[in-house]
Parts: sequence; structure tokens; C-alpha cells
Amino acid sequence: MRLLDEASDLVFEVGPFAIARMGPDFRVERASKRFCELLGYTEEELRGKTFPELTHPDDVQGNVELAEQALRGDLTHYTVEKRYLKKSGEAVWTQLTATYVRDGTDGSVHGLAMIEDISERKASEERFVALHEELKGRITELEASNVALAKANKELGTFSSNVSHDLKGPLISIAQFSQILLGRETGPINDAQDEMLRRIRNAGLQAKNIIDDLRDLADVTRREIFAEEVDMSAMCWTIIEDLRGLAPERDVTFDIRPDLRVYADPALLRLLMVNLIQNAWKYSAPKAHVTIQVGVERGSLGTIFFVKDDGIGFDNEHRERIFQAFERLHTHEFAGTGLGLATAQRIVQRHGGDIWAEGVPGEGATFWFSM
Repeated sequence: MRLLDEASDLVFEVGPFAIARMGPDFRVERASKRFCELLGYTEEELRGKTFPELTHPDDVQGNVELAEQALRGDLTHYTVEKRYLKKSGEAVWTQLTATYVRDGTDGSVHGLAMIEDISERKASEERFVALHEELKGRITELEASNVALAKANKELGTFSSNVSHDLKGPLISIAQFSQILLGRETGPINDAQDEMLRRIRNAGLQAKNIIDDLRDLADVTRREIFAEEVDMSAMCWTIIEDLRGLAPERDVTFDIRPDLRVYADPALLRLLMVNLIQNAWKYSAPKAHVTIQVGVERGSLGTIFFVKDDGIGFDNEHRERIFQAFERLHTHEFAGTGLGLATAQRIVQRHGGDIWAEGVPGEGATFWFSM
């Protein structure tokens, strides 16, 4: 018996496992050196503590239920993963194997706990779960990209149909009116014939503009982006000078915030600003004096740029439509192909940003975008 006691003492002192002996009231009666090191207590500090005190609150209930089954004699042993609390308050993951023995003298039940530190294994499992979640996220992104690709293909089909329709009208006009002119008698061109020539010219220009805008949209969709820091303020002023040269008689005040800088593809950024500033210029034309602003706001949404005018505006009910190709809210009053804002949206999206618009009929419109 003495030899058995000595062996037991040796296991408690130098054994590879953390060991604790519990009394019938779940209090620690004895703790091995490894168990003390694991939790950061001395054996004297551990004696008298109950295992619920040493257990993470979230794991107490399940452990108590198992221990109560053992006390009733329903279980002789069990193995479970649980978290102990160190003296510092830090949790440590362990695998507990508990064995219960009934004392033949008084019938009391004592428990022997073998505790293995499995913190590294749990950390590996958590890393695996994190990687799994990351993979799921990437799969979701891939699925979203596939949806976007399907949408782009659908838009391409719509473009083809609309291009066929929109180009057919101007080109038929050119053919018909040209034929009329060819069949006319020789002599000076009268007023009616002059009007026909004007309509031929306008139809040809409209066809050219549609083709040019489609080319821009196609370039935006397929070209590789080469981003760099761009002085957007200086870029806007060059666009404005071109507009003023086309209509020097217009009374337009431009308010461009100085030193606007953005990291973007210069060519695509210029096309974006041309479309937005020209849009403001065009839809403010009916007013005698207007102001067009280009600026930036920084807040909870990050850095948001804007182009604002006090022109004819639009009803916010239709603000989603204005970015759709060939959609025009003002179809007869203003010339255009309906592709400029669709191109602007595609440029912003290719830079990982978003674009939206707000309008008030008769008071103006603001286009917001992030890059």
C-alpha cells in the first residue's frame, strides 16, 4: 500500500497530465504540480475551491449535469472539452477525463480529474473556421461577380437591340432625304430643300454621337485600369474651358473646389467628369444664370465627390433610371444619346465606388460619387 501511495504521489508531482482530486462537494482536495502551473495557483490556493469556481461560466452547467449523474451512480467516468479559468482570469481550453469512485467506508463519492491542455488545438480549429468563413466570403464574392457578369451580358444584349433601333432612324432619314434631293430638278436649293439638308446633317451627327458614346462605353468596360494620383480640380477647369468655347454667350459661374485629388485612371476620370459637367451644363441651359459646383464631402461614408447644378433638375422618383443606357428623362427638349450617365456609372464601378443622384424639379441636380 505504501508503494502505491508513493506512486500516486509521484504521478501528482511529475506526471505529464494536470490532475485534481475532488471531494463529494466538488471541492479540490489535492492538485498536481502541472494543474497548479496550468491555472497559475499554488496547491494551497486551490484546496477548497469548487470546480464550478474554476470553470468558465459558459461551461459550468454542462459540467455540473455530468458530475451529478456520476454522483447518482449513472456514470463512472466521462470525457469532455471545457474551459478552466486561470488565476489571472484568462480562459484555457482543456480536455477533462473525470473518474468517480465510491468510498467503501462511508459511501461518499470522490472524483479524479485528468486534464490535458488543448489550447493549441483549439487555436488551430479557430483558424480553420476563420479560413473556412473567408473562403465562404470569397465564394460569395465570386457568385456576386457572376451575377454582375450576367447583368453585363444582359445589358450588352439590350445595347445591341437599342443601338439597332437608335441608329436605324437617323440613317433612314439620311437615305430618304438624300433620295429626295437627288430627284430634285436642277436649280437653286429652296427653303424646303435647305431644311432637308439640315435634317440630314442632324441625323448624321446623331448617328455619329451614338457611335462615339457606344465606343466610350465599350472602352470603359474592357480597358485595363492604370490608377495614379490625379489633380481633379485642374482637370475640371480644362473641361470647362472647352465648354465655354462652345457657348461663350452663356452666363455660367463655375465653383470648383481647389486641390481636389483622387487616385484613379486619368483617362477614365476625365471621361467621367466630362459626362457629369456636360450633363450639368446641358440641363441648366434654359436658365439665364446658373452655378455649377464641383466639390467634396468627408464623413461617415468616406470621401464623396459631387457635381451640382441649379438647372431644371428631375423627380427623384426616376433617379435610378438616369443611369440606364438609352434612358432619358427629358427626351425632346435636350439633345443626347442617353449613354453619358451609363458610362459615368460604369467608370465609378470599375474604380470600386458608387454613384447616385438627387434632384429637385426646377431647382437643380446633384451627382455624388466615390472612387
